[in-house]
Amino acid sequence: MKKVLIYVIIIAIVSVAGVFVANKILKKDETKPTSQSTVDNNINNSEIKNSNTNEVNAMQNNAIQGNNTVDNNNETQENETKPDKDPIAEAKTDEEKAIAIAKKEWGEDRSVNFSIDHKNENGEFVVAVRNSATTAAIEWYIVNVQTGTCKSR
Repeated sequence: MKKVLIYVIIIAIVSVAGVFVANKILKKDETKPTSQSTVDNNINNSEIKNSNTNEVNAMQNNAIQGNNTVDNNNETQENETKPDKDPIAEAKTDEEKAIAIAKKEWGEDRSVNFSIDHKNENGEFVVAVRNSATTAAIEWYIVNVQTGTCKSR
């Protein structure tokens, strides 16, 4: 009977000690940041410092320029209202031109991707409009790069 009582006491002590050690380990892990979050925090802090420095430099430049600030702001607003360069004219290859024409026909949409499926026997490109998340084809366009025409298939 004494042996059983001794075994029970030893098991209880080991169990309590195990729970105590596990609790200490868990608390220690919660207080330490992971290495990735430390890196992210350092990056975010440096980005904030850089943006603050850039803002201060911009304010100093504006103060030095004085009246020229108004002119610069007007020029910036004019540039913002002007359309960007034509992506079709900037395209270097026929494939890039075909995709640019299809994008123009489809309209502004960040939820899709464009890809060349193939070139048919008439020299026209078949451009697929695909859902970015699933890559399922939503629409196909037949694009003639020489004439700049695009028609839905």
